Amino acid sequence: MISAIVGAKVFLINSSGQILALRRSESDDIRPLTWDIPGGGVEQDESPINTVIREVKEEVGLDISNPTIFYINSINTEGYRIRLLFYTKCDPKKITLSFEHDQYKWVSIDEFTKLESPDYQIEAANKLSKYINQPSGN
Repeated sequence: MISAIVGAKVFLINSSGQILALRRSESDDIRPLTWDIPGGGVEQDESPINTVIREVKEEVGLDISNPTIFYINSINTEGYRIRLLFYTKCDPKKITLSFEHDQYKWVSIDEFTKLESPDYQIEAANKLSKYINQPSGN
């Protein structure tokens, strides 16, 4: 039987169509000082949607609703990993970063793809434009 680690991440999109990029803290064990989006591991008895809602609250202090899944990635190196990526629009009141990140910025999709970020997030960002450029209500 294969066991898998499941991660869920979310692109937060503001009213200008920009996405929130977070820089991982220097003390991060995995990818210090690289750019990321909010999210994390799906905990036991937790849905991926609830994971991104929880992680956004923990990492940036925002409440979100109705995240939509649009991208799935899997990799089988050093264990099997499944990555689920969502997007949702948000009203960016005040961002409050957790200890996991030391900077944030709102960027266009094109700008995000030029940041030092994981390849699967760059690939997902390139696919994201067809979802966020739809008229409201879709």
